[in-house]
Amino acid sequence: MLPSTLKHANNRLSALFLPRIQVHRRLSSSALRTQLSQLPQRRLPLFYDYLTPQQSHLLNLSLVGYVPSTATSNNVEPSPRTTTTTALPSSTLNPTPMPAGHHLVYFPPQVPTSQLLPDGTDILHYPGPPFNRRMWAGGWVRFNNDSNNNNNNHNNHNNVSSDNDGRLLLNGQRAVCMEGIRDVTVKGKEGDEKVFVGVERRVAVVGEGEDAEGIRRRVWTEDEGEWGDAVVVERRNLVFMRDRKGLVERGIAKDGDSRKVVRAPTNPELSHSLIPSRALLFRYSALTFNAHSIHLDPAYAQNVEGYPDVLVHGPLTLTLMLTVFQNHISDISAGQAVIGSIEYRNLAPLLVEREMRICAKRKGNGDCAGAWDIWVEGADGGLAVKGTVHPDNTGAHYTFKMDVFWSAPPVIRTVTAAAFIESLLVYGGLLNGSRIIFHNSFIFKIFPELWRLVTPFLLTEPDLGFIFDLYFMYRYGSALERDSPRFTVPGDFFTYVIFVGTVIVLTAGGFLGSVIFTQALIIAFMYTYGQVNTGKKENFYVIQLPVEILPWANLVLKLVIGGWGRAQTAACGLVAAHLYEFLTRIYPTYGRGRQFIWTPVIVKRWFGAHRITQTHRAYGVSHHPGDRETREAAASGSGSGWFSGDSWNGRGVGRRLG
Repeated sequence: MLPSTLKHANNRLSALFLPRIQVHRRLSSSALRTQLSQLPQRRLPLFYDYLTPQQSHLLNLSLVGYVPSTATSNNVEPSPRTTTTTALPSSTLNPTPMPAGHHLVYFPPQVPTSQLLPDGTDILHYPGPPFNRRMWAGGWVRFNNDSNNNNNNHNNHNNVSSDNDGRLLLNGQRAVCMEGIRDVTVKGKEGDEKVFVGVERRVAVVGEGEDAEGIRRRVWTEDEGEWGDAVVVERRNLVFMRDRKGLVERGIAKDGDSRKVVRAPTNPELSHSLIPSRALLFRYSALTFNAHSIHLDPAYAQNVEGYPDVLVHGPLTLTLMLTVFQNHISDISAGQAVIGSIEYRNLAPLLVEREMRICAKRKGNGDCAGAWDIWVEGADGGLAVKGTVHPDNTGAHYTFKMDVFWSAPPVIRTVTAAAFIESLLVYGGLLNGSRIIFHNSFIFKIFPELWRLVTPFLLTEPDLGFIFDLYFMYRYGSALERDSPRFTVPGDFFTYVIFVGTVIVLTAGGFLGSVIFTQALIIAFMYTYGQVNTGKKENFYVIQLPVEILPWANLVLKLVIGGWGRAQTAACGLVAAHLYEFLTRIYPTYGRGRQFIWTPVIVKRWFGAHRITQTHRAYGVSHHPGDRETREAAASGSGSGWFSGDSWNGRGVGRRLG
């Protein structure tokens, strides 16, 4: 029955499914050209589903431990979160809105097992032989958060409802997903063509007795930019390729793991690492009714597709991106922000049991309500997915208050803000510089001026140095506090700053007689950043240098501009940072010594109340999560030594990834 459904189309409605087919070169077979030209004319079946909380709840459970979960406060109603382990929500008493991306686990493809292809994929979008291999190339999703279609257009169906901003409610209502093939594009040289099929999916609520033809008329639109009565509109770009065996015989196949690594962007504001397991891939396949062998069968992935192991689903990657980003913007907007749309391209495969990192940062002027760059890095540090996400800034969704400031890591935002204020006051003539410098005589007296232990770290150089010092301080300090494997326990970075600052005071202040230590602190940040990001390059003024060289380049610059005395003071930052490196990593790891530096429990508790739990990339080794007891012991401060170190409990021997 299904093949005939796909073959025959209603003439009046099929025009909506006839946009275009683009052939980038002359295909070798007229039959093949005819076959592909008929693909956009397929009339795909309607997929109905009842929006109960069950599927969404199971997805929540599957993602626990893979995405961050943060609690909201101040009695603000949060945007939907996707990491709850509580009981199944009620579908009638206070039903919850469907979280962004959860539509992917509803409306499964209704294809009998007998009509699946040999690799487990369905036939709905299949262009036919010889294009038997399917991959997910990218797409976009738009969420109609302000639609009132459920209330205005369907008042004759009392079972249809949404929340007050238009999002679908998981209250058991009946909904439909309508699919159509918008376009077909053929690319590649003869014998190695790839067929790109653009599939559009539209989700809308429907009544129990509503006519299928009526649903098609009101949900589908000729212009893909229009909503019609849809609440979610999704574009999937699927690519179909020839069998790899035939390509190998002709000498044009590429190993799935030998692709060129694309460099990922730098300086993410949001960064979250995870390692997808086989269990997660199986659960997601089950939730989406997806039997594609490339996600389940290692032998198939290796022998047929040419990959080292099974791949993470394209929709799963999209779900993870949406979930992590939604939680982030919810945190910085007091629970008011929702995702409006996302566009993305898959550039490289993501493999099971290999680390992936989801990152995002604001575009342009840094406005939270504007567009964000979002990307995913693979285990090699290369770019696997890149895209753009647009928060929805319509209506009253946004109540951002100093969001740029408060979303920054707490220690470095405080240090940078204090440096900005102190330097502005001193260079503006409102504060006498002699009141903030360090000198032993001001400390060791009956009434010590203890603020002088802090203020010498907060005075930048004048003129352009004011801008560059603040930039370098925040750039490398925030990168360490937010995303360094050295500081995975809440409060670790604070402990690092205290330790490094103490060493600088003792060396630069006590031994050299220096009075200002800002440059030494910045160079310490640079040194530690270089130790955990070896192989990367960073811009240093007008040139690009390997990160390992940055502190030395800065030191040479201080020598040239400020002379030997200033260079000596700055070099104390190198001494302090290397001493921290030696005591926390080199000596315990290679000398089998004890940890002498640990974070006090009170500091952990203070910073833990303001931290999103994340899994970070390990320093120079493969990452293996430690056992539960080890993590709990470390978090409670029961480790050895007087500063903590559970940063390395989960790291085993291996090679650096990325």
